[in-house]
Formats: sequence, structure tokens, C-alpha cells
Amino acid sequence: MDEKFNKKKYELVMVLCASPFNESKVFYELDKDKQTGEPIYVGGQIRMQAAVDIQEKIEKFIVVGGGAKEKYESSDFKKVDDMKHFLCNENGIGVERVIRIVSEADTTGNLHAIKKLNILQNFKNKDVAILTNFYHLPRAVLMASSIFKGTGINFVPISAEAVIEKCHPSYSFYPKEFSFRIYREINGLRDWENEIYGGNEKWNKESKKWYAYCHKEDKALLKLI
Repeated sequence: MDEKFNKKKYELVMVLCASPFNESKVFYELDKDKQTGEPIYVGGQIRMQAAVDIQEKIEKFIVVGGGAKEKYESSDFKKVDDMKHFLCNENGIGVERVIRIVSEADTTGNLHAIKKLNILQNFKNKDVAILTNFYHLPRAVLMASSIFKGTGINFVPISAEAVIEKCHPSYSFYPKEFSFRIYREINGLRDWENEIYGGNEKWNKESKKWYAYCHKEDKALLKLI
């Protein structure tokens, strides 16, 4: 790993929505694309293991996700509960370091939830890291820079595949599903640039109308950021 990265510390890292646990307490690596229903690679286990592997560099985590209720007939907090359980219960990270935010079920929903709750209000002219899979980073950083435009926040990308140490990235096991994921990411970037991402309803949505809640057990932690 790069020596410069080894010295880097992060006050706050946003871990964007992973898939939920399966029966074996492992995050799903595949899901169904919400538009086509086709299998698509999501890389949830890689994303979360990377967060564990670099946790000594991180002061606080924001885990944000949504769509559990509509996709898995479960609690809205299913995904972020699983994310916090993995970080804290399975890997020993202090519960006071991980804040759960539930949002709408995509990247733009994740980011709008964080904005609506004013979580980054004290980060003007400071770094906030985004941890996700390498193929997702261009879209995530583009969206974050646009949604938080004018706030002075500098979004720093962290590629899960670049920092993971304890298991091999799994995308090579699912070539068809991974190729489809890359195709969808490119389309997402194009749609964002053309200002049609998510359709007119989502593109023109007022900030106050985005779904955004902090887990009741973590609300006190927000005051410490």
C-alpha cells in the first residue's frame, strides 16, 4: 500500500449503501437491477471489509443506505443495521464511531439524506471521504460535488479495492454481472451530466422531500461530529 496513504487520517468517512447480510452474515455480492431486473454486481462485502481494514485511519463512520423495506420486506434500517453490526459486533469497531442514516435507495438518495440532516455542516474547507467500490467512485464523487456545491467541502475518494487487505476483490468471479454494472455506471454518469438522472421527479425534487432519518440510537452521536 502507498506510504502516503498509510499516513493519511480521516475525520469522517461516508460508507455508501452496501447490500444487506445473507443467511451466512456475508454481504450480498449480487443484486437485481431495479430497472431491468437483471443480476448486477454490487460488491457489498468488499466495500464493508475495506472499511474494517482501514478503520485505524478513521475517526467516525457514516453508514448510509436505503431500500431495504421495499426490496427485502424488512425494516428501513435493515441495510445500515447490518453495516453497523459488521463493523462493530463482528470486527470490534466502537459503536460510538458509527452513525446510521437511512435514505432513499440509490446514491443520490444517500447523499441528499446526509445533506438534509445537516451532517456535514461543520466541514466547510475540510475533507470528507467517500468509501465505495472503484467503479462507483466517479459517479459518487460527481454527485456529492454537485449536491453539496457551494459548501466548501472537499470530497476525497477511497477505493475499496485499493485498500482492502483481508480478502480478494470478487468482481472477477462474476464477469457478466460486473460488465453490466460498469454499463449502468456509465449510463448513470451520462444521465447526471444531461440532468435527467432518476427522471424529472427525482432531478427536481426539493431538499425537504428527500427521505432521511438517523437511527434513534445514534442521534446523540451526530452532535459530536
